[in-house]
Amino acid sequence: CNLIVPETVTEIGPLSFYMCRNLISVKIPPKLTSLGKQAFSMCIGLTGSIEFPNTVQSIGREVFCNCSKLTLLVLPKNKKFKLIDSKSFYGCSGLCCDLTIPDTITEIGESSFSQCNNLKSLKLGSSLNIIRNNAFCGCSNLRGELDITNKVTEIGDYCFYKCSNLTSLKIGNSLLKIGSYAFYECVKLKQDLVFPDSVVDIGDYCFYHCSEI
Repeated sequence: CNLIVPETVTEIGPLSFYMCRNLISVKIPPKLTSLGKQAFSMCIGLTGSIEFPNTVQSIGREVFCNCSKLTLLVLPKNKKFKLIDSKSFYGCSGLCCDLTIPDTITEIGESSFSQCNNLKSLKLGSSLNIIRNNAFCGCSNLRGELDITNKVTEIGDYCFYKCSNLTSLKIGNSLLKIGSYAFYECVKLKQDLVFPDSVVDIGDYCFYHCSEI
């Protein structure tokens, strides 16, 4: 079925449409401010695009987890929207778009885009501080340059694990820690790596099998 949420709705609570397997499409209302955890998790028939209005301030964990037929994602630009929570879009393997992280975001949660293996490119926002473990693990079609922006201090374990089509990596000047296996088997990275003096911890197997470096 197709879901049209009334335009008057400002909040969609946790697990509201969890495992509605026959849901085909959803239109996000224009005044929405928050979307609770797992609200559309496991809606495996959900297709098309999710375009959040800029009124959205918070998106709960696992909100579209394993919605594998979604093809397009546009995140909100709202100064109160600072966190992409854990597993928010985990397993959305149908997403075949260029992903832009808004400049308001300070943290990308654990496994938030893990196994989104058809994402084409990634642009990180200017306010980002932390990219948690497994955030983009297995995003094997991410291509081109990855620019780790200047406020990022930590890249978690397995963060870009097997992102095998990335070709270059630019590291900002605030980075302190790169987790274990963070860029494991990013086999197309071809460049001299330059780390800022701020780096104090490079984890085990971090660039293992990056054979072109």
